[in-house]
Amino acid sequence: MSNKLKIYGDIDSASIYFLNSTVDPKPMGTIIASLKSDEDRIVIQRTDRFLNDGVTFRTIFKRLNPLRVCNKNSEELVTQLGYTTQQVIDYINEQANLDANVTGGDGSGTDLVGETVCFSLDATSTSILLDNGNHFGVNTIKAVENGGSIDIVSIDASETITHFTNLDAANACINGAAISGGLNDVINTLNELFTVGAFESVVISDPYATMVADVNGVDIVSPTYIGNGIDPVGADVFGASSSGALNGYLSTETIDQAGEYFTFDIRVEGTIGFGLVHTQDSYDDGYYSGSATYANPATFGTSNSSHYGFQFSHWFHPTPNGSWTNYGANTSYSMRAGWSNFNGTDEQADWLAGNPIKVRVGLDANGFISIETLRDGTDWVPHARTSYPSVEGVEYRLGIKMGDTNVRLHTLPKVHLLEPAAPTMYFRYIESPDDNFHYPLFATEEEANYYDLQNGGAGASTVSVFPDEPTFTQWYQPTNGYTNNGTAVPTNAILFEGNPINWTEITSQTNADLVPPAFTAADLTIDELASVNYQTQQQDTAYTTTFSGLEGVLDSVIDSGGGILSGTAPEVTGDNVANPSDTYTIGVHRTNSYGTSTGNLTLIVNNLTAPVITPITGFTHNASSTALIDSDTMDDGSVVAMDENLLDLERLVILKSFVEANILPSLTQAGDKYIIGALNTGADVSSLEVADYDVAIVWEYETASSHTFKFYKDGGLQQNIVINSMTQSFC
Repeated sequence: MSNKLKIYGDIDSASIYFLNSTVDPKPMGTIIASLKSDEDRIVIQRTDRFLNDGVTFRTIFKRLNPLRVCNKNSEELVTQLGYTTQQVIDYINEQANLDANVTGGDGSGTDLVGETVCFSLDATSTSILLDNGNHFGVNTIKAVENGGSIDIVSIDASETITHFTNLDAANACINGAAISGGLNDVINTLNELFTVGAFESVVISDPYATMVADVNGVDIVSPTYIGNGIDPVGADVFGASSSGALNGYLSTETIDQAGEYFTFDIRVEGTIGFGLVHTQDSYDDGYYSGSATYANPATFGTSNSSHYGFQFSHWFHPTPNGSWTNYGANTSYSMRAGWSNFNGTDEQADWLAGNPIKVRVGLDANGFISIETLRDGTDWVPHARTSYPSVEGVEYRLGIKMGDTNVRLHTLPKVHLLEPAAPTMYFRYIESPDDNFHYPLFATEEEANYYDLQNGGAGASTVSVFPDEPTFTQWYQPTNGYTNNGTAVPTNAILFEGNPINWTEITSQTNADLVPPAFTAADLTIDELASVNYQTQQQDTAYTTTFSGLEGVLDSVIDSGGGILSGTAPEVTGDNVANPSDTYTIGVHRTNSYGTSTGNLTLIVNNLTAPVITPITGFTHNASSTALIDSDTMDDGSVVAMDENLLDLERLVILKSFVEANILPSLTQAGDKYIIGALNTGADVSSLEVADYDVAIVWEYETASSHTFKFYKDGGLQQNIVINSMTQSFC
C-alpha cells in the first residue's frame, strides 16, 4: 500500500489530506482535480496559488494514476469500489469542498480549553496559519462568541462547521503578540485577520472598561470564622489554630457585577488560599461552574480539602515563595504575569520578610474571577484568572483559608462595589487627523454626561463625528474635562474617580488613507486637431484637480479647469507612416485637506497626414488628387502628369501592348476606368471627372468579358466603341 495515495477531506480541520505523499494538507476549497487532456490520468491543482503569469493554477499532481487513489478507510476507489476515472475526479473535488452534510469529520470542533493558539497569515495573505499545525483559506472561517469563550466556525450563513471550540480570549494571539481588549475585541481582531481587512485594527466595540467602583472600599462587617479559623492576638484579623483545610474566613458582603472586588493585606510566608464562594442562593440557583460538590458553600472550611466551598481560589505556598496552585469547583484558568514574574519583586521580598502585601480578589471587567496583587504600590498585577466568565445572576462572598498556622490575614478586607448611580465607563480616544488626539470619547450620552458631572460640569455633552473614522459613528464628548487636539496618546496615568483609565483607541484612517483616490483611466486616443472635452473628476467630489505635463505644445491648445481637459488636439508633425502619433503624459493631481494623490493620463494624438510619394522619373503627381500607392502605382483617384510637353506636330502614342498589359487587367468591376488626356487649365482633381479634361481617352469596364473605349472633347462624348474582350484592346 506504500504506493497508494489516501485522499480525504476533514471538516474539523477544514483541510484535504494526501497521505503517503510529500504534499501537505491544503485548506478546504483550494483544490481542483481534472482529467489530463492526453491520457487517462488526473491533474490536481491549487486554486489559491499561481504560476508566474498570475493566471495559471499551480499543479501539485501532474499525472496522478487513478488506481493509486484510496479513501479515508484505505479502500481503493477503482480496484475495490469500481470507480471510473471521472468518478475519482468527482470524489477528490467533493472531498476538497466538504460541508456538514458530507462525510469527513463530525463538525463538532476540537476543544481548546487551556490551550494557547497563535494565528497569522502566510506570505501571500491567502492562508490563515495556526501554530497548532492547522491552516485555512482566508474568508473561510470566523470567530464567534460561545459562553464567554471563542469558537472558530465556517464562514457560511448557518456557521455549519465548528472547527475549534472553547478558546479562551486571553489565550489567543496574532503574530506572537497577545490581543488587547475584551472578549468581543479579540473576536473582532481575529475576524479582521481572517478576512484580510483594509485596516490594521478594528473599531473596538467591547474594550476593557474602566469600572467606576468605590476605590476606597467599605470594611466588611461581621465576617464568619469557620472551623479552626481564629482572630489571633494582635493587629492581624485571621489565622488558623492548626494546619489543614478545616478553617475559613467568609465575608457577609457579596459581589455580583463585573468590576467588583475585595481587597485585603496578607503577611508572613506560608500556605494561604483566597477566592470566591457562592452564596447559598447563588449555588441553589445553579450559577456554579464545574463540580457541584466542591461549589457547595456549606462545605467551606468544614471538609478537609482545599477544593471544598470555593468556586475558584488561588494559593500561595512557601516552596515557590509565592503563587503555587488553584483549588475550587472549576480550576480551569489562565496563568497571568503576576504568577510567573513574582520572584525577585519587592512585593515578594515583603511577604518573605513578614511584611504585609495587598491582594485583590474579584470579577474583572469581563466577569472572569481574577486574583491579583499590588505591584510597586500602583499597579494591580493578575496572578491567575479563570478561563470561564461568571454568569449573570451569580453572587459571591470572599473566602480565605489557611494551610498552616503561620500565615496571617493582616487587615480587615474591604468590598469595592460599583456605585449605583454610575454607568460602566468605556474610555476611548481617537487620533484625528494624524498627531491630533481627542479624549475622552464615549459611546453613550450617559457615560459622557456622568464624566462631565464628575469634572464639575452640569452633566452635559456634545456629539462628534470624525471624518477619518471609517464607521462615522457618533461619539459623545463631555463638556468639561475633554482634551481637543492633544499632542500625545492618553495613558493610564490619568485617573477617574481614583481608578487608572484603560484607554481604547477608536480606529481612524491616517492622512494617507484619506487623500483622494489616485486617477486611473485607459489611454485617451484622439485625432490631430480634433476637439477635446475629457472629464477626470466626478461630480460632487470634495477635492481639487490640477494637471501637469500640459506645458509646451499642449498648453497652447488645451485648457484645464474643474477636472476637465478641453480644447483642440495638437497637430502631429510629419506623416502618418514616419510618425503615426504623438504621445503625451498628463499628470492628474487630486488634492484635499489630507494631501495629494497623483495619477497619469496618457494622451495619444493620431497623425492624419499621409506621406508624400514621389512618382517615377518623367511624371509629377497632382497633389490635389489621391496619393499614390507607391512611386509607380496609382490609387483610385490618383492623377499624374507627364513632365515632357508635346510640341507642334508631335503626338503621344499609346501602344496596344501597354493597354493590354497595364490597363485592361485593372478593369475588374463596374465603374472602373482609366483616363489619359489633357487637363483643363485649373482643373480640380480632388474628385476626378471626365469634365476636368480638355480631351481624354477613356477605357471603362463594361462586363466581365468586354470593355468600352471612349473619346471625349470638352467633356462631351465623341466616340464610344464596345470591345467584346478584356484581353485585346482597340488600338
